[in-house]
Amino acid sequence: MDRTYIRMSGAAGLSAARRRRAGGSETPLTNEKIQQGQLDKSSSVQKTGLANQITPYNILRSHENRLNTISDVVKELETKVDSKLESNKDVVYNNIETKVSDLETEMRNMKDVIQKIQSFVMEINVTMLNLQRTVLDIEKLDTIKQ
Repeated sequence: MDRTYIRMSGAAGLSAARRRRAGGSETPLTNEKIQQGQLDKSSSVQKTGLANQITPYNILRSHENRLNTISDVVKELETKVDSKLESNKDVVYNNIETKVSDLETEMRNMKDVIQKIQSFVMEINVTMLNLQRTVLDIEKLDTIKQ
């Protein structure tokens, strides 16, 4: 491979070294490349315009915009969830209130049934006591007659 080296000024040498460090071509410059470089100066100006747009500040600003957008979406979702929770709270509260009311009614009914059973048992007890007295009285009469 035939390599032709060209003598450069100090500024051109430093510029070439910067390009190599930045990941540019590692092959030495030839006349063709120098001419191509002169022709591409207008395109390199456009490329440096793009390169200037990708600065740490621009990246930071881009990330900040993304974070703000995500933050807005999260706030919107939180608002929707809160409204759903509020509506669900009302539904749950109404369901609990209905169940408590039903339980109170059932307890009143059970209380009435228990009171009726107690009354019936007391009547039977009184009747049994009367029967027992009658049986005892009959036994006494039988023992006296004998």
